[in-house]
Amino acid sequence: TKPYMSLSLDFTYPVAYQNDTVLVQLQKIFVNAFVGEDYAGRSPKGAFEAYDKDFTDDALNLAQDMSDDLSLFGGCFQNIKTEVQDTTVNTITLKTEISSYMGGAHGSHTITYCNIDRNTIEVLAEKDVFEGYSEKTISALIVEALKEKYGEGVKDVLFEVEAVAPNGNFYFDDKGMVYVYNEYEIAPYSSGMITVALPYDKVNPLLKMKYQKK
Repeated sequence: TKPYMSLSLDFTYPVAYQNDTVLVQLQKIFVNAFVGEDYAGRSPKGAFEAYDKDFTDDALNLAQDMSDDLSLFGGCFQNIKTEVQDTTVNTITLKTEISSYMGGAHGSHTITYCNIDRNTIEVLAEKDVFEGYSEKTISALIVEALKEKYGEGVKDVLFEVEAVAPNGNFYFDDKGMVYVYNEYEIAPYSSGMITVALPYDKVNPLLKMKYQKK
């Protein structure tokens, strides 16, 4: 029935690690990946419950604002899932997928990746995984990969291919390094989410030793 509200939260997080101090530090990163910095300082369970309440309150307030004509309020939903995508000797990779609709022409869908150094328990940025990181060098690899992927139609898919740069939203798989660009980031909504795969034969020479594919 309409109007409606739907909220789905799926949160995987660690309950034990090397010691309690490290566990708390690791849980903070998981919470941030799940619901963002606004919930920093809360336990995973506390963040889950607080976000549930906040979303419910916001949705009810939205419905109340439109109470004079609820036909304008088709409903709203949000689905959030944070899970561990991969672990290696050096890293833990989190994947957070969010689908939502809060009114307007269409909803949104995003995927963000968070790579954690298992030794320092810190979130990895490009400067941490590349030796002598150069944005210009990585940008050139990404642009080259996009042109290979889309061919002559690349200009119809992206806003401006030559302006694409590393965005920190990446993960490693068995073939190489994958960058993910969400809706509107480098392309119109009609193009959807853009993924760019950089094979190990191209990125290995640029990576720090412990992140190289052996």
